[in-house]
Amino acid sequence: MRSHHDVARGHRPHAGVVATSVIAVLLAAGCGTSEPASETAGETPVKGGELTVGLAANPDVLDPSLAAGLESREVLTHICESLYTLGSDNKPKPQLATDLPEWSKDGLKITIRLRTGVKFNDGTPFDAEAVKTSFERHMSVAGSQTAMHFDRVEKISTPDDQTVVLDLADEIAEPTTLFDYALAERQGGMIMSPAQLEKLGDKFGNEPVCVGPYKFGGYQGQDRIVIEKSDQYYDADKISIKRITYQAITDGAVRSANLRSGELDVALVDAADVDTVDSDGTLQKIDTQEFGYMGLTVNLNNADGVDKPRRTPDTAMASDPRLREAFDLAINRSALVSVGMGGKAVADCWPFSKQSPYYRNAPCPAPDIDRAKALLTEAGARTPVQVDLMTSTDSESLRLGQLIQSMTAQAGFAVKLRSVEQVTATEAARKGDFDVLLRQAALGADPNRIQPLNYSKADTNTSGNTGEEIDALLEEGMTTTDEARRVKVYQEAQDLVRERRNIIYLFHRIHQVRANPAVRGIVLQPDGLLRFAGARLTK
Repeated sequence: MRSHHDVARGHRPHAGVVATSVIAVLLAAGCGTSEPASETAGETPVKGGELTVGLAANPDVLDPSLAAGLESREVLTHICESLYTLGSDNKPKPQLATDLPEWSKDGLKITIRLRTGVKFNDGTPFDAEAVKTSFERHMSVAGSQTAMHFDRVEKISTPDDQTVVLDLADEIAEPTTLFDYALAERQGGMIMSPAQLEKLGDKFGNEPVCVGPYKFGGYQGQDRIVIEKSDQYYDADKISIKRITYQAITDGAVRSANLRSGELDVALVDAADVDTVDSDGTLQKIDTQEFGYMGLTVNLNNADGVDKPRRTPDTAMASDPRLREAFDLAINRSALVSVGMGGKAVADCWPFSKQSPYYRNAPCPAPDIDRAKALLTEAGARTPVQVDLMTSTDSESLRLGQLIQSMTAQAGFAVKLRSVEQVTATEAARKGDFDVLLRQAALGADPNRIQPLNYSKADTNTSGNTGEEIDALLEEGMTTTDEARRVKVYQEAQDLVRERRNIIYLFHRIHQVRANPAVRGIVLQPDGLLRFAGARLTK
């Protein structure tokens, strides 16, 4: 809750550091919405005021079509509303639409009806043509993070200003894939101002304009993004906080210290700092277990980049599955959680946590250094086996990287740590310029979340994982409407990933957010992002 600062509008600073989310992927246990703290006796709500929110990294780009980082979604959620969002029951509900989509009897047509009287934050009208423009951009712009979720859309039409119709090539698993995943859980349902798109084109992220309770206020220096209450918003009277500053602080200890001192109002606390932060008992606690995972993505067939034909890189980890199995067996997940995360995570070797109905309830192999060494011998590997491990520069990721380096050394691996910034990591992964990547991945209500990272045709599949069997399973999961069959399909797909180890899953976080007790009404939605639209200050 700080004073105003001068903000340079339209200037994009150098992006900050990598892929560990701060206030993203905070999925509540059991998929529920966290109850916002309400005023207690003696507290009086205050209209207006400002918040400063700590992030572990700068967002990569504030463009709904292109954003890959979790930090980007945290900011975009407040300045770019979606057609649909997830409710407390983890099911989609309308946001810029008036109701859930209408499906034709043959399952090949989706009709979306829009709210009336809505304006973008530049004052231009929100209508069906604007939705069509954004959808077509999501589908076609180079580097799109949402294109694959529209791959069954053959035609988009606008019968009138408040109606959008999607014609599909074939039936999909209504409503849990295209509309749930792409339009509700991710940024595929975010609609951008056509006027701003025409003005800025692929530079839209420099000064984004959408419909939202807040508008983009500008970049401040190299590590801050400001958003301000929008007077164009259809529910502007319900928005109390006037200004939010997102500040990237990569050092967890510094972030925690700033939270305790009042420099920050809300932040994710590094596992190593939780006890210190909680020692005086003054801050609000929001602890939740994610649906996503922390894991190691191994480059198997992405030597030349995701937009090029698949080719195996000349690395040890890509050359032989026995080396990947040995690397996996050398990692003690329980110790990784205990030492690296202060016990604030759940060790696992599957992508979905136990909160998901798609959880693969099967045992993970115990760490076995002797077996790992034997596998290296069987593979004829020259030891130590060289592995380049790319991590974020935040303190938590560095700590995890060092632990993995130490653990795997006992089995005969020589891990070289490479810490890079967010934009560098994203570009390197897409270009195939990595061996192994430590990354945090956000999963959600729908199991199709594993498709972008494992489907051979997806340009988000940075491991380059290929195979007719897993492609067939993922395609069936996308189209079948038999829920029992979907569970089986995605469990079989998880087994194939486990066998190939293009992704080595490590654990599911228990995120620990702390907030100034004077801030009330913070809501944690099942999509893993904090919502400040209903937040208010008290005195």
